[in-house]
Amino acid sequence: MSGGGWRRRRVGSLVVATGLAMLGASATAVACPVCFVADERARQSFLATAVGLSALPFLLFAGIAYWLRRELARTAPRAGPAADDDASVR
Repeated sequence: MSGGGWRRRRVGSLVVATGLAMLGASATAVACPVCFVADERARQSFLATAVGLSALPFLLFAGIAYWLRRELARTAPRAGPAADDDASVR
C-alpha cells in the first residue's frame, strides 16, 4: 500500500517542474524581437511573411484541385459522333 506514495510524489514533482519551466519559457516568448520591433521595415516583413504563410494552405488546395480537374477532363471519355449513333439504334 505504501508503494503508491512515491509515485504521487514523483508525479507531483514532475507537475511542479513543468509549471516552473512554463513560467520561465513565457518570458522568452514575450521577448520576440520581430513582433514588437519599432522598425517599420521589419514590421512589414513580418506581416508579409504572416500573410504568405496564411495563404499557403489555400494555394496548395487550389493547385491540387486545378490539377485534379485537368487530369479528369483529360482522361474522361468524350461524347462524339459514335455516342450519337448508339442512341439512334434503339
